[in-house]
Amino acid sequence: MCIQTRRSPTRRQSQHVGLGPICFSKVAGHVRLIFNVRRNHMLLESHIHQKLGGSLSASDAQQFSLLLFSILDCIPQNLRSHKWDRALIAYEFSSLARAGIIISSSPSMREPKFWDDLITNFLMKRIEIDAKLQDRLIEQAR
Repeated sequence: MCIQTRRSPTRRQSQHVGLGPICFSKVAGHVRLIFNVRRNHMLLESHIHQKLGGSLSASDAQQFSLLLFSILDCIPQNLRSHKWDRALIAYEFSSLARAGIIISSSPSMREPKFWDDLITNFLMKRIEIDAKLQDRLIEQAR
């Protein structure tokens, strides 16, 4: 459980750089930041509609998220300026699943935790990127 600090007229250093408010947990000495991820629209939605036929299968979406975590060649140049970290990728793909853009998605895919766990499995070398899909996504990003 996280207890947010009161808002004050002065901003904390973390808020100046866009990291969001600091949260203190009930565990003594544990501090975590609430990251402020752009939540007003889906960044990948127009790319998926224009270049990928408007939707992705669940397996293609999983592969796409891993590829995006690894390299930025799979997205158009105008989207590469965003910081595609685990938090943004997890939020983005869970939003796509909730919007119905990811076809046959399981209910767990609608939660950012699913995508974060997927990246963890990739980093632990339990999942590999499909080379054929990688080539296709890179070609369509051009």
